[in-house]
Amino acid sequence: MITEQEHEIVPRVRNWLEATSGEEIPTGLSRREARQRARRFLNCIFADHVNSESIGIDGDARDVLWCLVQELESEPTGHRTFEACDHAYQFASAISWGSDYFQEQADILHSIAQIGWRSAAGGIQYVITSRASIWEHGDAQRCHDPCAASSRLAAQIERLQGEDPLSAEAIRDICATLVNLPNARPLQAESLSASLYSVLTDGRQVGHLDDRDFLAGVASFLGGVARRCGGRWDSAEVWYEQAASAFRRTLEPEYLQRIEVERLALQYVRYENRSVIRKARGLIREITIPREKTKARFLLGSAQVGAGHFNEARSTLETVVNESSSTPVLRTAALIKLGAAISGLGLDAEAEVVFVEAARLTSGLEYPLLIGNLAGDMGEHLSRLGRLEEAAALYRTAWAAYRDAGMTSFTAYLAVLLAELLIHLGRNSEAEAELVGALGLMEQCHLDREGIAAVSFLREAIAKRRTDARAVRAVRDQLRKGFR
Repeated sequence: MITEQEHEIVPRVRNWLEATSGEEIPTGLSRREARQRARRFLNCIFADHVNSESIGIDGDARDVLWCLVQELESEPTGHRTFEACDHAYQFASAISWGSDYFQEQADILHSIAQIGWRSAAGGIQYVITSRASIWEHGDAQRCHDPCAASSRLAAQIERLQGEDPLSAEAIRDICATLVNLPNARPLQAESLSASLYSVLTDGRQVGHLDDRDFLAGVASFLGGVARRCGGRWDSAEVWYEQAASAFRRTLEPEYLQRIEVERLALQYVRYENRSVIRKARGLIREITIPREKTKARFLLGSAQVGAGHFNEARSTLETVVNESSSTPVLRTAALIKLGAAISGLGLDAEAEVVFVEAARLTSGLEYPLLIGNLAGDMGEHLSRLGRLEEAAALYRTAWAAYRDAGMTSFTAYLAVLLAELLIHLGRNSEAEAELVGALGLMEQCHLDREGIAAVSFLREAIAKRRTDARAVRAVRDQLRKGFR
């Protein structure tokens, strides 16, 4: 029986054979010749005489480099092999491969890094542990004085301009402080991560083996997080891909899991709840980094709240609260969403107990995003109960938290929620004042065509003093759907 796929493939193969029947198709180097070239190149490395003529950068370079990996694997562990791997890594990473659809260069570099760090003092585990310490700072209970931290980081990065070579340990310490800033001061974190990435990619030596790529991956990743928190979502995806490209070349390509979870977070803030729910379930099964698995579960629970699946959300978020006892920021965020899920179930007294506990924990943290989320979700809870004045006060708190952090998209959305509530309270002039102040922010957001039309309609309604709850609600709904 001939399958549909065979109907497509067989004629294409036949056509290719007919088209190339008179052509001489290069078969590449023999395995023996590739191995000989790789051995000569390794001898040049040991003799400290490495240049492009040593290997011959042509169409056969990939075969030679794969054989070089095999030659390095056969060397005894020790300082001599570590140095050889370091030279080989820097050489192979500098080659311009052109199109590399199968990520061969990244695979080769990953293999060389593994062999090299295995021969380093302390071994692979020491490197993995020291790098993992960066993320432990992200679990700290608070970002102490984020403004002072950003000023200190700016000065440290500036000092790097005059250093050559660059110290991987010093840059790792910078990253360990920077990891706290995206959720506290996204605008500053965005600028600092871009400056650090520029330093790391200007051609100077950074540590050994894959140190440069690893640290560049961290800087890019944090730059993406900062852009996601600040509402610059299209730009965030560019930085995620930049980070992924760097991490693929390193000892620990499992760091790609962090990027996948961060992409899930980007979908969530875009209100793509169904997509988040669908994707999160698979990620949770696949992820091996415990903290990232918990984050993915948190995003699943948050999306379930957004989709109105309150029973499932409650179960998911209770698991997150239990799993995140050692990560205060994540635990607090989970409690906030758990309160929203319980509120959605109509268990008002129980929801308020959870919100109070979340508020207690939030008071010990300096993360505007958490303050905004708590105030916003509590405001929605009180609004549902008809306590509109209290809800309006909480919406103002959320709006101020997002504004102070430079979170444009969230600030615009909260202004619309507040205006809608003020109209229900009969305070139309106050509502219009809020909307006039927010119109500029709305136009800075990445909206789809319907979102732009809704904002234009609202602007016209305000000008004619015909603002009503229906017009504001239309903008609110389009803001939720239109962020891109």
